Amino acid sequence: MDNIVEILSQNWLGSLIGIFGIFLGTLVAYYFYRLSRIGPRLVFQMNTLKIIGKDERSIPDDVKIVFGDSSVDRLVKNTIVIWNSGYSTFDGNQIIKSNPLRAEYCNSTCILRATLIKETRPENKSIAEISSNSRNTVAFSFDYLEPQDGAVFEIYHNGEDNFPNLKGTIKGLPNGIANWGVIRPPQKDVPLKIKNPIIALIVGLGTVFLGIIFIIFIFALLYSSIIALINGIPKGDYSSAIFLLVPIFPLYLIYDYWKERRKFPKSLLIDELK
Repeated sequence: MDNIVEILSQNWLGSLIGIFGIFLGTLVAYYFYRLSRIGPRLVFQMNTLKIIGKDERSIPDDVKIVFGDSSVDRLVKNTIVIWNSGYSTFDGNQIIKSNPLRAEYCNSTCILRATLIKETRPENKSIAEISSNSRNTVAFSFDYLEPQDGAVFEIYHNGEDNFPNLKGTIKGLPNGIANWGVIRPPQKDVPLKIKNPIIALIVGLGTVFLGIIFIIFIFALLYSSIIALINGIPKGDYSSAIFLLVPIFPLYLIYDYWKERRKFPKSLLIDELK
């Protein structure tokens, strides 16, 4: 721990700025390189709504609930958003017909309805079709999807599955369609209203200053951790070892925030998801 305190007390600001510049430049270059390598990329998000439960005690036995022409004692709705998050056009012919893109439920599930709710443009010809061979499967197809093109589908079923499994073989995408998680309701932040322009300017500059201090603090921790690793941690100095873990926590928070921010395009936003 004494080594780290000594490092932090030295004039490391110039070195830190240099390391920060190199790191940031490398990160930006790598980011744009990765973007240039990304072709079409099919991803999805979904959520679930349990409308009627089989164990619903408030419904008497002599009451029948009908969905369409079918009597149901359980009704679940899944909203599935599928879109092209890549940087080139996705051709619908990339979906292999012998193993189509589909939402598959357990064998005991009966899909009651599969509907296209919204699509980016009608030329995409987005289709959701219940399989004629098995009532627990919905197949999806598209003519094409430009970057950020996609569609929103609703599936009503009577099964116990909260979410279906999305399967299928896609040419050029060996891992198939990517799961970007559950659709989370947006957080409605209350905007901070400051009428006095001078106070607003002070608050704005203060926020920027605190942000810069936070970034410098994180990189100071990283810098001191790297130096400590290079110099070696004295045997039995557990406080230094624990200190090396400190930068991991804020970096994880940044990654988790970025991950939660991943969301389908605004052009596919429907009232239910607002």
